[in-house]
Amino acid sequence: MSDGIGKRRGSHVFSAGDGRLPRIARKSLRTCRFFGASGQMAVEFAVMAPVMAAMAFIFLNALIFVGDCASFDIAARDAIRLQADDGRQAQGSAEARELIERRLDKDYESVEVTCEKTGTGHIRYTASASFSPPFLEGASVFGVSVPALRHEVEFTVSPYRKGVVI
Repeated sequence: MSDGIGKRRGSHVFSAGDGRLPRIARKSLRTCRFFGASGQMAVEFAVMAPVMAAMAFIFLNALIFVGDCASFDIAARDAIRLQADDGRQAQGSAEARELIERRLDKDYESVEVTCEKTGTGHIRYTASASFSPPFLEGASVFGVSVPALRHEVEFTVSPYRKGVVI
């Protein structure tokens, strides 16, 4: 049944030179040719590529913002602890802002530090950072301008125990 060149499959003998292929092989060759495809995958890619790029851009910016928030929290806590115990709230908040800005060293972040006395005599420092990278300045999505992202942290300091954050 087989002459040694081909292999026997059921009742058919397929050899390399006779050009006969099983039915399933002909169908798969007809539908899976690279250049003979209908182009559906290319259309799907053309539709999904901008969406995926926009999602990657948003995700990347979110990761950068979260990392900057973490470093801002650490810098703000250290700066407020260092400046809060001298008793000069107005000058202390300006010095704390300068320390935070120097430690972060980011051109696209602006820092504000305010302080106020609470009813119990403690001093509450509020430090906030605005995150607005240069590529988002003046950007709009569907006609709505993209605002700067803002992160705020509060620390209450005891004037009775120097350097203690409550």
